[in-house]
Amino acid sequence: MALLLIATSGDAIAAAPPPTLGFEEGMSAEEIGQTIAAIEAHPDQADPFQWAIVAAREFERGNRLRATFWFYMFQIRSRPWARADGAGSGAAALRASLNATLGPTVNAWIAADPAIWQDVATRAIAFEARLPLHPDRPEGMDEAAWRRLVAEQRAAYAAEARSAFADLEPAEVARARRENGLPSGSLTDQGRPLDESWR
Repeated sequence: MALLLIATSGDAIAAAPPPTLGFEEGMSAEEIGQTIAAIEAHPDQADPFQWAIVAAREFERGNRLRATFWFYMFQIRSRPWARADGAGSGAAALRASLNATLGPTVNAWIAADPAIWQDVATRAIAFEARLPLHPDRPEGMDEAAWRRLVAEQRAAYAAEARSAFADLEPAEVARARRENGLPSGSLTDQGRPLDESWR
């Protein structure tokens, strides 16, 4: 699975908010582990596109539950960046690429247990809402407008998640997974549990 270098345009990468904590090419396994730990301890010091890389790296390391949590964190926090990208070729394109790369893998695993799936998503929504915003914001947008957009997109994501889980029928999910050769029931390879504070 491609992780750090995901095919996007140079414009898309340049348009993403610059990180304070983040990953770099050529990092050793030890440095990657240290960066994951730093971002997980201080997520507001990294932009949400770095959270997607945390998700990818955690999945690689076998910490699939944590990977799912950070993927949903990325989805929530990157959404206003994508909406603010009027041209659609910057943060919006990068978010779409990361969603397409990570989403199928993460969701195919977590959906084996709909109850845990909902719990992880609910915890990500709650934890993201408590975090301070990264100091950067889209170019040309003042702080008040940015905070309004963040609040709107945060609420929209939460509402969509509630609706999706309300309509979810575990028996139907299990049937569809069996038909597609996917396991259902107890999740395997969860790895490290979520931190208790992540809620």
